[in-house]
Amino acid sequence: MIAAGEELHFDTLVLDFEKEADWRRLAALHPAADVLANNAGVTGFEQGVGPHDPEHASLEDWRAVHRVNLDGTFLGCRYAIRAMKDKGSGTIINISSRSGLVGIPGAAAYASSKAAIRNHSKSVALYCAQQGWQIRCNSIHPVAIMTPMWEPMLGECEARGLVGSRAGSRYAFAALWRGQ
Repeated sequence: MIAAGEELHFDTLVLDFEKEADWRRLAALHPAADVLANNAGVTGFEQGVGPHDPEHASLEDWRAVHRVNLDGTFLGCRYAIRAMKDKGSGTIINISSRSGLVGIPGAAAYASSKAAIRNHSKSVALYCAQQGWQIRCNSIHPVAIMTPMWEPMLGECEARGLVGSRAGSRYAFAALWRGQ
């Protein structure tokens, strides 16, 4: 619990979302986490390669997107549960996407990975409840925030009037791990 007027201080730790060794290091440094926010997302065409439609995306490109978006979320949940279960409570927030609910023809791997995050979050929540822990796990499904990762598709979207704003952070990769 944070008292009124108390300041929070966060140390910066570089975390490669898809590498289990990085998650293990984070958990060792902060073993008593009570909040995890998984907010990683790549479309697969950040470097200008794309779009990734279901016909033309390579298997390696498909897997690369899933390694960050889905495997990273899995690892975050796994280590968060381990850190939270001893006290029996905590909160895991997984950032999915509206794209995981409706799909995107030119970003099939992204949409697929974000849909899987939604269902994985439900599985985590049910597992924790089954164990008798008050560890909540929810997924959030925002509409697109126009960051540079979407620029390869922006011209097409803007021409159709599908994109309203380019507001948002340039960096869409983050994990917030807060412990006492």
